[in-house]
Amino acid sequence: MEVLFFILKYLPLLTNCVWFDVIGGSYEVLKLGRSKNGYKKFKKTLTIWDRIFKLRFVKLSKRAVKFQYYFVIMTYLGYLCILALLIMWIVSLFTHNFEEMFLIFLYVKCYTFELPAFVFTCLNMGRSKYGSGLDWTFIREYS
Repeated sequence: MEVLFFILKYLPLLTNCVWFDVIGGSYEVLKLGRSKNGYKKFKKTLTIWDRIFKLRFVKLSKRAVKFQYYFVIMTYLGYLCILALLIMWIVSLFTHNFEEMFLIFLYVKCYTFELPAFVFTCLNMGRSKYGSGLDWTFIREYS
């Protein structure tokens, strides 16, 4: 029983890495159906706001559009978490209880957003065909 409590206590620290895969995944979906040089030229046409907010990523995706929906929604949830953390920090300047609020925020964020995304990422990542590292399994279907 103590092992379960230990795992549940430190799980939020381990699931933060899922955001790197989510951000990179949306760019991997954009690469599908484009040549290497075509993707480089296409990426230059994206504005900084398109890259940050992924405004047109779903429309511009040629393949695996449902995965792109997932990545864009998860990116917006990540931005929402950052905004909530900022608001929580501002509120705690007046109430001086940031640590308690942060722990609750951390557990809610981990178990509602990051843990399901972590499971999705683990199920959809596989060994690269080049033998080193991991890549998305849905990329293999289109290459």
